[in-house]
Amino acid sequence: MWGQLSKVSDRWAVELNGSEVGKRKWCQKLKEPFFHYVDKIEDSHGKYLVLRSSGFDDLVDSKDVHQAAKDLFGAVNAVVGTSGSINLVTVGAVVEFVSDGPPIRKYFLEAAGITMSASLGCAEFSVKDAQGNVVEPLAKPSTAQLWLRAGDLDRDIRSAQRYLGGEPDWFELYMAHEALKEKEPRICATKSGSPKSGISQKEIRLFKRTANGARHHPNDKHRPPECPMALGEARKLMYRRISKVIDYTIKRDL
Repeated sequence: MWGQLSKVSDRWAVELNGSEVGKRKWCQKLKEPFFHYVDKIEDSHGKYLVLRSSGFDDLVDSKDVHQAAKDLFGAVNAVVGTSGSINLVTVGAVVEFVSDGPPIRKYFLEAAGITMSASLGCAEFSVKDAQGNVVEPLAKPSTAQLWLRAGDLDRDIRSAQRYLGGEPDWFELYMAHEALKEKEPRICATKSGSPKSGISQKEIRLFKRTANGARHHPNDKHRPPECPMALGEARKLMYRRISKVIDYTIKRDL
């Protein structure tokens, strides 16, 4: 199954720029050969790291690769946990591998943006034996790679991943809610009416009322609740929601 989904183009890659800590995290969580992985290159420019991606497979122009990489790097930073300004990994040169010569590097100028100090992240776990030694699992995509793959398969998930990277404010949380809300009925609804996801409609209603009250000037239409949801709780709620949506997508499509 993994072999059918792990095809990555040999033609294109994008150099990783940023801190050594950030690049090391990418290396740990994005390993060959699944979907998106970090590759080590050595040529006349020296040694450097690049991201290879199945998202580059059908692209024919370096400008298109660069644009695709900008969207993808934002999601990877959020999922891997490098959205902070200190550890942020950014798009470097687009690298084209050709059959009759060394890799061709193409650079694109970018305006510096404002970055956040936290990240969505996703947990990775190790299995140990009775002696405490880490048991190496069979080769399969990491949790980060599966989360990114879910974003590949569903643009709404990719949008929510970007909104939830960093320290999302009420506007960004509500935008993530909008991206995910159409997917929840099939995940949360059961015949008995109890939410399979463990997220109640009461929580959702409180979140929406609080978010609308925070995003708009208080009025009769957007009256904040007497006991509003705290921003930290709202972030945790949205992280739970996107986790459930991604788990469902992975089980269904992978």
